[in-house]
Amino acid sequence: MKDVIAQLTRYLQEALGLSISIQPWLESQRLPQYLRQRYDYVDAKLPAAESTYSFILVLDDQSREQSVSDINKHLARIRDLSGSEAVYVRTSLSSYNRKRFIERHLPFILPGNQMYLPMLGIDLREHLRKAREQRSCFRPSTQVLILHVLLRRHSGRYTPKILAKHLGYSEMTLSRAFDQLEAAGIGQQSREGKERLLWFSAERRDIWKEALPYLVSPVRQSFYTPWKQCLDQGYVAGESALSRATMLAEPKASVVAFSSSEIKQLTSDTKLERLDFEDLDTCRIEVWKYKPGKLTKERFVDPLSLYLSLREEKDERIQSALEELMESMIW
Repeated sequence: MKDVIAQLTRYLQEALGLSISIQPWLESQRLPQYLRQRYDYVDAKLPAAESTYSFILVLDDQSREQSVSDINKHLARIRDLSGSEAVYVRTSLSSYNRKRFIERHLPFILPGNQMYLPMLGIDLREHLRKAREQRSCFRPSTQVLILHVLLRRHSGRYTPKILAKHLGYSEMTLSRAFDQLEAAGIGQQSREGKERLLWFSAERRDIWKEALPYLVSPVRQSFYTPWKQCLDQGYVAGESALSRATMLAEPKASVVAFSSSEIKQLTSDTKLERLDFEDLDTCRIEVWKYKPGKLTKERFVDPLSLYLSLREEKDERIQSALEELMESMIW
């Protein structure tokens, strides 16, 4: 029990950047016997914005998953008897059941993996937005470097000179990217003569989690256009790309990505009409902070940049599809 509490405390504090108070829920004896036998209970106090929320964490350590309908009934019963919100906690949960939880707006936490706390959404989004503004985000070149490492699954050592050939940045720019990674404590670095070396000893999934707070959406701006040739020249992005990789339905307007320099070139070569609204037979162009082609050999944007471009979307369909996308990643 102490190990679970410590793991939950660490996960919530790292994920939210908030001071969490967690301890066993001493009043659990008031619950019916079938609920006392099925779960362990923890009392959590979480400051968010100008309030402090108190809720009960309902820990399920059984090997077999229950139906979401049964869990819903259990959480409702616990809420009624405790007078506090009840949050379901389990080390793993099937993708199907996660979707069911989100569809029913049932709060849950998978320590080290995912949390869904709809009752705190407004306050926590505001807190996290401010926290991200205070944190120094990676430059586009640093983001491209770390995504390149994660996507290529290369376990050797990197130098600014070697990466310059692959990524199209100058050695000076990549040296500054090394500086940002060093300041963030991501990866290991050393020198051999004048050569600067960078390598990663952690698992790629762990590197991703470590870098994620510093990563931002690659989308600088977006607009609609009736110019259909963009579909042949750009990289499939946004909901269009996500629908190809998951069960998400295709959007009405196809989405394609270009870098700022590519859009500038297109504008000089052709009359690129820009619209602020979606209309019949339009497509949506995303203008990226870096060239989408740096990280993919296909006509689709890479999955990690795709995730970053959509992770702030509030549409639960998109969030569910992003979860499916990340679950399919081969690290």
